[in-house]
Amino acid sequence: MKQIDPKQLRFVIYLRKSSDSEDKQVASIPQQKKELTELAAREGLHIVATLIETHSAYRPGRPKFQEMLEMIEGGKVDAVLAWSASRISRNSLDGGAFLYKFENKKLKAFKTIGRTIYGSSDDSFTLDIDLGIAKKSSADLSEAVLRGNRYKFYEKKEWVGLLNQDT
Repeated sequence: MKQIDPKQLRFVIYLRKSSDSEDKQVASIPQQKKELTELAAREGLHIVATLIETHSAYRPGRPKFQEMLEMIEGGKVDAVLAWSASRISRNSLDGGAFLYKFENKKLKAFKTIGRTIYGSSDDSFTLDIDLGIAKKSSADLSEAVLRGNRYKFYEKKEWVGLLNQDT
């Protein structure tokens, strides 16, 4: 594969936290932004846009993620800078859409704090594994929460929630 100079690419910074709740992951977006902006400055990367998302990546349908894909498809950007692959996707549909941008040569690089992926078959495979690990991590967490709730509700008889105040 031809060597790519990251300084010649147009990057979008994609920042995501799982919840829009103020009490959850409060430092997540500012910390991601600070570290990724510093990385971009240190490496002389050309940042075209920064997109901030406060939605879980467990299910498809995130507006800023879709905007990022459209920017890539439209040729406005050809590289993505994000904290990790888990910020990109935790579901197979979005992960596949992102990987496909490499396959059709619209996306030339995906850079994280720890590595840069340029779209070779080995790089795409590595990214596919990273996205799969993110998906599996979410699935495991979801199962653990359900298991904990089953224990609370059925074995300990702890009922959490609102009672009908009209009765």
